[in-house]
Amino acid sequence: MYTSVSAEEAVKVIKSNNRVYVQAAAAVPQVLINAMTERHEELRNVEVCQLHTEGEAPYANPELHKSFHVNSFFVGKNVRHTLTTGNGSYTPVFLSELPLLFKRNIFKILLKKHRYLLRKINLTHKKTNNVYTFDTH
Repeated sequence: MYTSVSAEEAVKVIKSNNRVYVQAAAAVPQVLINAMTERHEELRNVEVCQLHTEGEAPYANPELHKSFHVNSFFVGKNVRHTLTTGNGSYTPVFLSELPLLFKRNIFKILLKKHRYLLRKINLTHKKTNNVYTFDTH
């Protein structure tokens, strides 16, 4: 069963010093990304982990470096500048090894069931130890 909430409500679970994993490629939930970024004044040191993402990455804006740090497993055009401006890092990993980072708790993500239906897009929210991931289904 799904509960319908706004993007603004969904991203309220994100707190300072949390890690957020952003779904890759064209499946990036832009509505949630924008809502999270709008909270930049109240958030500090949120690590945004991602593979290659399409579209805007407003959290990668150097002016928001106190709020967000980008950790890229693949450095795409929309976040490449973070490596030179100091608000980003690169974790080299083969795509096939990425699931092992989570499975072996190198990047701790334990699953907890929370579900949201947002603007007719099914989103699954997974939380553990200050780690949040929004995956599209």
